[in-house]
Amino acid sequence: MSNLNLSIVSKIEVGNLLENQGKPQEALEIYLSTWKDMDALKSEKYQTEEARRLINCIYEVHIQLGDYQTAKKWPEDIFKCNIPDAGTSELIDLRKIHFELGEEDKSFEFFLKAYEKGKDRAFKEYAPKYLAFFEAHQK
Repeated sequence: MSNLNLSIVSKIEVGNLLENQGKPQEALEIYLSTWKDMDALKSEKYQTEEARRLINCIYEVHIQLGDYQTAKKWPEDIFKCNIPDAGTSELIDLRKIHFELGEEDKSFEFFLKAYEKGKDRAFKEYAPKYLAFFEAHQK
């Protein structure tokens, strides 16, 4: 791992600590600054695990702050990253934002894709309301 990658991981961890201390706005500032630092990676930026982790942190804070419109951009960016074939969280994360914005058709479409990949496991780490929505609309 390069020094830049170690620095990025360290900054992400500082942001995580701030989130855990109930300081999401301060965490977001760290995350966005770190994202800008990652520009030094140029074309490799989206190929790193750190990029995927950082994008996840950024949109989760926007969700905590209730800023779903801004949050919506970030999971779309995550699809530029290397996502494991069995990965479902990216599909759920993007569509939970659409769900919160009342965009049910978009939510269902991607919840279905996530379910097809991982069945109930796809929803395991998420609020029960997302699986309940999916099951109610699947009929």
